[in-house]
Amino acid sequence: MPVFALLVISKAGLLIPLDQAPPHHPTQTWTYPDPHTPPSGIESLESSFFRLTVHQTATGTKFLLFTDPSMSTASTETIMRGVYERYADHVCKNPFWQMEMPIRLEGWDREIAKWLAVRRG
Repeated sequence: MPVFALLVISKAGLLIPLDQAPPHHPTQTWTYPDPHTPPSGIESLESSFFRLTVHQTATGTKFLLFTDPSMSTASTETIMRGVYERYADHVCKNPFWQMEMPIRLEGWDREIAKWLAVRRG
């Protein structure tokens, strides 16, 4: 049951470049973050070809995970939790990285590639 793609979208709605993300993928903001209301928007979308799962952080960063539609919800949640843990450890804790910057960190690239490699078909 493969993982097709992982995209990270900044609070401003911009695609944060990743090695795993297709560079031609058009992406835009789906929700506008309002500090007075809890985050909302698309949480998942399923077709016969793929399932899109969206995880929005408290800071407004969104993780979009494209998987095989036959993948269980529990497996998808495990993958998302692992992606977020690696993001927190390798990106957010890096003193040279700031919000809205492209993620150009070798540690992140290496860890996310290892995490997703066993989950790709």
